[in-house]
Amino acid sequence: MVRQVARCPETEKKMVTQRIQQIEAYAEQMMTGPFVVEAFCIAHEMPHVRRVYANAQRLAQAEGYPHLERVAAAALLHDIGLPFVEKRGDHPRVGAELAARFLQENELFPPDEIAEICEAIVHHGRLDGDKPLIHILRDADTMDLL
Repeated sequence: MVRQVARCPETEKKMVTQRIQQIEAYAEQMMTGPFVVEAFCIAHEMPHVRRVYANAQRLAQAEGYPHLERVAAAALLHDIGLPFVEKRGDHPRVGAELAARFLQENELFPPDEIAEICEAIVHHGRLDGDKPLIHILRDADTMDLL
């Protein structure tokens, strides 16, 4: 007989908070390093990312999307590709690749969830994609840019 260990809600919440803090620290490192080109900072610095994160959380809750950690990861990582591209339009694809590597190496989500997060990052600046996380991230990003 296998015994189930009850998880303490406080411990669970602390683990979630630590994971989100780790993701935010990585995003900040990627977007504020010495390699960041000044032109890419316009409207896309960490304050923008944090506003998109807040917008995305509100939208997800309003729409009943239950995976708020995935929302947080996608929102915090959605622009990390900007410092690494010559053409601004390439940043979602590059950002998704960087995000996937970071999330996998740190074992922050299972592979299927990483794929969902990265798909949202790839599509955040486009009008295609029909999954809820894509819509939440795109709408949250657009809301901040308006």
